[in-house]
Amino acid sequence: MDKDYIYDRAMKGLFAIAALTGYYFAVNGYNKDPKLYYGLILSVIFAAAGYYAKKKRDHYRMIDMLKKSWPKQIEKKRYLKFVGGYFYKKCEQNSEQIIDDQTWDDLDMDEVYTLLDRNLTTAGEHVLYDMLRRPKSDRKELIERDKIIDNIIKNVELRQQLQVALNYTGRLRETDIVELLYNDMEVQFHKKIICNIMAAMPIAILFTIPIFKEFVIFLEILVFAINCYLHISYTKEKGRFSVTAMRYLTDIINTAGSISKINEPLLNEQLSKLKVLYNKCKSMARSASGVGIQEGIDVIGDYFRLMFLFEERNFYKVIDDIKKLKNELFELYGIVGEIDALISIASYREDIKEYSKPNFCADPRKLVLKQVRHPLIENAVANDLQLDSKGVLLTGSNMSGKSTFLRTVGVNAVLAQTIYTVTAEEYTASFFNIVTSISPSDNIMSGKSYYLGEAEAMLRIIKSCSNDMPVLCIIDEIFRGTNPTERISASSQILKYLSEHNALAIVATHDLELTELLKDQYQCYYFTEEVDSEEGLKFDYKIRKGVSPTRNALKLLRYLGYPESIVRAAEKSI
Repeated sequence: MDKDYIYDRAMKGLFAIAALTGYYFAVNGYNKDPKLYYGLILSVIFAAAGYYAKKKRDHYRMIDMLKKSWPKQIEKKRYLKFVGGYFYKKCEQNSEQIIDDQTWDDLDMDEVYTLLDRNLTTAGEHVLYDMLRRPKSDRKELIERDKIIDNIIKNVELRQQLQVALNYTGRLRETDIVELLYNDMEVQFHKKIICNIMAAMPIAILFTIPIFKEFVIFLEILVFAINCYLHISYTKEKGRFSVTAMRYLTDIINTAGSISKINEPLLNEQLSKLKVLYNKCKSMARSASGVGIQEGIDVIGDYFRLMFLFEERNFYKVIDDIKKLKNELFELYGIVGEIDALISIASYREDIKEYSKPNFCADPRKLVLKQVRHPLIENAVANDLQLDSKGVLLTGSNMSGKSTFLRTVGVNAVLAQTIYTVTAEEYTASFFNIVTSISPSDNIMSGKSYYLGEAEAMLRIIKSCSNDMPVLCIIDEIFRGTNPTERISASSQILKYLSEHNALAIVATHDLELTELLKDQYQCYYFTEEVDSEEGLKFDYKIRKGVSPTRNALKLLRYLGYPESIVRAAEKSI
């Protein structure tokens, strides 16, 4: 029998006994027999026991829900415009190697992030995004991360302990907690002083009873009226800050406290830090829990809080605490998010099953891929690629799979250096700085042409080249926005430069002339297809060594039903 069922029955039974005991006391309580008062005590005891049973029932129901959802992808609304905030704020503090915005967009990494995101908290969502945009170049760091992920998969009890704590925290919807932690939060000092003085007045007035006697009650009413006015006026002051984010921060701190009590050697570093940070921040959590309390549920409590400006004083204390503990809060938030993100990665691994771990080598520019697949494509065709110092010129007709293959290589390189997971049978490579130019665009509003966008993207890649770390540059249709003569001339010189400056370039092109001009620096691979008038295009999406022997542009026009005179004339002019 399930534990949640047992506790559910116990809860209902205990609450029923408490209600009956209380009713019996209410009916017979006027009798002077003192034994009847024991009934009231028993009623309270049974009610407390029922509440305990309810908590246990909810706990086991949550565990059951977590078991059923593991390791499935979570269907939830994602607030991607807020998810990147944590990453960008960290970028302001340090200059670590990152995946830049162009590369992130080129590789459709928002979709990859969505596939990986099984986080239970907003902190986890933030940290997973940050993790994917900060590739590591230290094998030891990645192996330590991998050990924790593997342990989360194997140790079900540990995983459930962590998930239960994280699930109680939940997600913050449509509010950015990073803004609360990082923005300068200045309040008008005189309002804070007035608030503290007026909160003390109801008690201070009581000491004037010998002087004012019966008029004291009128003074108390006057102070209550003033405090009601202050409460209303301070609503605008509080509106400048997210009270929801403040309360969520309280949940994060309390979750940190719960997680820090777990005993797990592989998480010892994170748990030790959490314990220290929690002890520093727990008083702030208590204050924040008194901010944003819903009014109207407890009328007597509402009057009490109004009289002593309870919420306003807590609000100002929380603002002061956030300013003082900004670094500690940000570190605590990051550790809680890291644990949630690692659980999310473990879930992804368990879900897809077919993955491997990368091998990193000391060779300066090496990339070996066996049966590599794109993680976003169901039943994707797998391909092999082996590069050692020389880059690749990738030819082939339209829609044959060149751009998808470029993204497959790029995404797996990112996943290898961030979550130590690849969708391939083997991934052996150097550590790379990963930079792409796949989808540069024009910008009508800024007056920027497509070619200018391409030129800026290529300059960005050139500037990323250094002797410190090889660059994996992935380029689709270099300079497609200009004329063939200048495109081939500029492209050949840029690709030579990249090859000579510690870059491993994988370049898709329709310019077959480049394969001859760059034969000493680049290997040639291609994709191909078949086109006929009945079945149309047939692709196998398999990469082959050499230069593409086919073209399909005119065949595609014929298949689509273009006038035969146009197609034949075009074929004659080639």
